[in-house]
Amino acid sequence: AKMELQLVSWDLDMLAFYLREERGNLTSDEIGQLQQHVNDSHAVLSHLASHGSFSNEAAFDTATYVRSLIPKNAGTPDAVKKNDMGKNTDAGKKTAH
Repeated sequence: AKMELQLVSWDLDMLAFYLREERGNLTSDEIGQLQQHVNDSHAVLSHLASHGSFSNEAAFDTATYVRSLIPKNAGTPDAVKKNDMGKNTDAGKKTAH
């Protein structure tokens, strides 16, 4: 709800800036549309004040995605031996600098 309130506040701030810049160029129809936008914003603010957020926070479980990236038998000891995974062939060797 706090972030939604920030979004509506930002929107109204941008509208106020627009009105200050364009006030002499607006038609009565445009002013009516802007007033409707303010009324809609007020309805959103009223909802936030009385009912809380429009959104529901949801936890995202990444396990399914991560599992899909791992080959089927990558975690088995036999698969490690076949692929020489985990074997450090450079261990103990000196390197030239």
